[in-house]
Amino acid sequence: MPKLEDNALFRELKAGAIAPVYLLYGAESSFVRSALTQIQSQAVQPGFESFNLQHFDGEKALWTEIEDACEALPMLSPRKCVCVKDADADKLPKADLERLMSLTANPSDTTVLVLYMISVQVDPKKAKWKKLIDAAAKSGVACEFAFKDRNTLRRALCERARKAHVALDMDTAGVLVDRCSQSYSILQNELDKLIAYVSGGGSYTITEEDVDECCIRSIDSSAFDLAKSILAGNFDKAYRLLDELFYLRQEAISILGALAMAFGDLYRARCALSAGKSADQVAEDFRYPKNRLFAVRNAFRDVRSFSGEQLRSCMAALYEADRQLKSSKLGDRLILEEMLGRMRCTSARRQGAGAWNG
Repeated sequence: MPKLEDNALFRELKAGAIAPVYLLYGAESSFVRSALTQIQSQAVQPGFESFNLQHFDGEKALWTEIEDACEALPMLSPRKCVCVKDADADKLPKADLERLMSLTANPSDTTVLVLYMISVQVDPKKAKWKKLIDAAAKSGVACEFAFKDRNTLRRALCERARKAHVALDMDTAGVLVDRCSQSYSILQNELDKLIAYVSGGGSYTITEEDVDECCIRSIDSSAFDLAKSILAGNFDKAYRLLDELFYLRQEAISILGALAMAFGDLYRARCALSAGKSADQVAEDFRYPKNRLFAVRNAFRDVRSFSGEQLRSCMAALYEADRQLKSSKLGDRLILEEMLGRMRCTSARRQGAGAWNG
């Protein structure tokens, strides 16, 4: 069997197909868990879970025990299921890695082996992971659950709300995605919170105001709004957003990193517009992942009224703040507030000279 896209895997499971080996990994852990649940229900006869379903922690379990579990015959059923969480191919001792590879490449006829990654990040470019992925794909199924694109997330959120008998339109779903996360696991929790909120208030429609009222901004979303506020000269809002990030216990270095990424997106968009390039070309040239394509398009939308010189001045202030965070004894919050102060002074000088929008 091949490496499958996640949608193809779910279609096969819905059709009742079952493979002897599964390797499930990727950024969307909620989909990994969903696939695991469906595989278990297909592989194990109902009522025999206590006999024919075994779970192991790949970081702690003895691989001799996992071998024994895979080789043992099922109880009064055609097959059993052995599930191993977070077996990190990069960290396993050589002997254990060889056992893992053997179990994957030579599966038992009566055992479905499921290797699923929740906390472990899989890098298909590394030799050990590539070898494991190839072995799983040859013997069974290897499937990566990557972040979904914005439209897929919006449709999934609208469908989840519909099943809860709550109305959510695509535009509002987009606001929720932009505000909170590109992770469906996080978005599910935020949507469930919204469903409970509007249902408890006697309303069954989620609005943008409800999203603003109930949902916490992601650091990336806050950083992009912070960048726009700085460039627009709205420093009262910029300081409020910075205060909100510290209130949410975000670390200064994380705030600065997200802010640098937001300015980087904007600067690329500014340069691309000057060169007559499109958002799609920028995304391709800079190899933006699918879950960040929205950032490129938002940058193109918002950067048109700002100059390259304006952006460069702000990025110089970011560089100085980064240097101070790594070398100064000043408090982290003070360093970021001074960074905004430098940007504000630069903004005032350039506006006075008529150069901000040049």
